[in-house]
Amino acid sequence: MNFNLDQPVSVTPTDRNAALQILLAVAEAIRELQSVPSGHLYARLIAMPPLTQMTADQYQQMIGSLKGAGLVEERNYLLTWVGPKAVQQ
Repeated sequence: MNFNLDQPVSVTPTDRNAALQILLAVAEAIRELQSVPSGHLYARLIAMPPLTQMTADQYQQMIGSLKGAGLVEERNYLLTWVGPKAVQQ
């Protein structure tokens, strides 16, 4: 896939919805586990066929979103769920 950095990138509603569903699934996985080493979670995610193309930067952005929302804390690469007991979808 080639990208032209001089052209704006358009994100379709389908792409946006897919990204949100992935974010919710990752949030739910962390919630169920209560805590998980970040590297272990990333390794498991990129082994899943829909996510095999996820880059480390994309993963970090996703985790950053969860941390920014106050749902997850990260200490020494350990992700810990600090949000509500259930994620609403």
